[in-house]
Amino acid sequence: MIMGAGELLRRVRSPDSRRSQRRGWALVTAIWVMASLQGCDQAITSGDRSQTYYNERFDFELVYPRGWKPGPSPDNRDGQAFYAPDNQAIEVRAWGSYPLVFAGDDTPKAPEGENFTTRQGLSGRLQVDIGPEVSTMTLRLERDRILYTWQAQAPSEVFPEYYPLFQSLAKQYYLAPQD
Repeated sequence: MIMGAGELLRRVRSPDSRRSQRRGWALVTAIWVMASLQGCDQAITSGDRSQTYYNERFDFELVYPRGWKPGPSPDNRDGQAFYAPDNQAIEVRAWGSYPLVFAGDDTPKAPEGENFTTRQGLSGRLQVDIGPEVSTMTLRLERDRILYTWQAQAPSEVFPEYYPLFQSLAKQYYLAPQD
């Protein structure tokens, strides 16, 4: 059946067609995520391939690839960022913070819907946001009224290449044992 331009345009603009396009994009995204997840358990564990940053203020450790460059240290000493040596748009960072507590609410909220466990056995919320230009992976853990955040980002066009590395680094995020 040959369609005229008007008929084709009506079908493309129809709600059913848009729903179908959304399902198609959801399928493409799911396939991309599954393909990206393969190999995620390849950890950077060798001492010659990684370095560790220790934060005294919040007592956490951030593993990052050897050769990555540190960003400027924040004045409040809450964390640190490290950048790929050949592209500062690729980074991994971690920080601690004291969440705001509102009147009538005496405890900060834990990250909603924990879906990730570090090698240390700590549970938290891992979220991946794919943007048109920059994509991020963010892990949030809450312990002793402190919110710990680990985050990695890269330009969206190379993010799939860095996903396994970022996943491995998130697994290695470490909080010092409680007293």
